[in-house]
Amino acid sequence: MSRITMNLRRPEERTAQLLLTFHVTTEVDVMRTVLHLLFAAALGSCLVPGAGAEVPWVFEDDTRYLVMGDSLGAGYGAMPQTKGYAYRLYQNGTFDKLKSTLFNNASVIGVRSTEVFLHQLPQAQVFGPDVVTLTAGGNDLRLLFDLITTLPPEKFVEALQEVVTTLASNIGNTLFGLCYITPDEPISVYVGNLYSLPIDDELGLPAGTIDDLVQEVNAAIAAAVAQAQAAADVAELNCDLAIADIYNAFYGRTGLLLIERQGAEPFQIHPTNAGHKVIADAFKQAM
Repeated sequence: MSRITMNLRRPEERTAQLLLTFHVTTEVDVMRTVLHLLFAAALGSCLVPGAGAEVPWVFEDDTRYLVMGDSLGAGYGAMPQTKGYAYRLYQNGTFDKLKSTLFNNASVIGVRSTEVFLHQLPQAQVFGPDVVTLTAGGNDLRLLFDLITTLPPEKFVEALQEVVTTLASNIGNTLFGLCYITPDEPISVYVGNLYSLPIDDELGLPAGTIDDLVQEVNAAIAAAVAQAQAAADVAELNCDLAIADIYNAFYGRTGLLLIERQGAEPFQIHPTNAGHKVIADAFKQAM
């Protein structure tokens, strides 16, 4: 059974939804709406294309691409935002021909891994993706920026461990949930790790401190991916999980972050158009 077929409502449910949406209040309006629905259904049954004809309004067999996560998926920093990494992957036909790809972006600027698990995973279950790209963890990491300059070292280590453990749990549960959406159908999920952030000076920290934190978070992401893949294999789910190594794609390069531009805000750590292109390339290499 296709994902679209599973998500269709019964005719009477669709009719009820239409009545609520358009505020039909009279019996005449109700009858008119029902007749319109019946006419549309009858007309649709007559429009059977000839052999070999292209039917662009039939999407059942299209590749479903879902973007999940934070501002990176939303294209923040790119100008326009549709130059963001996810839009590049879609527009370049990375997963299928453009006309054969259904694109859905669930990313939200500012979300942490907890919101991805609690809110975006249920949306993914409705959409039923074939391919997912996911970026999360950057906003979890930002929780530590204030703490690292205010907490005693031993308290900061505790806070770091809590953030990393929560992140790994959320990522792992999200990934396994994606694998289980349609157990008998294949799904590929690519998880981007974090790039390093050149903000040690702004925080008054020794050089390399933030990079150490980024690597801690990336280790947690990698562990979560490995554990989710192992669980999916045990459950015999047709699921392929992989890391897109954004960290190494960015490492040692310049011109990829807005913070490097003259007059930029001191913590404007989102990618430029060039940075989003590098992220897109990192996802391609993971495939």
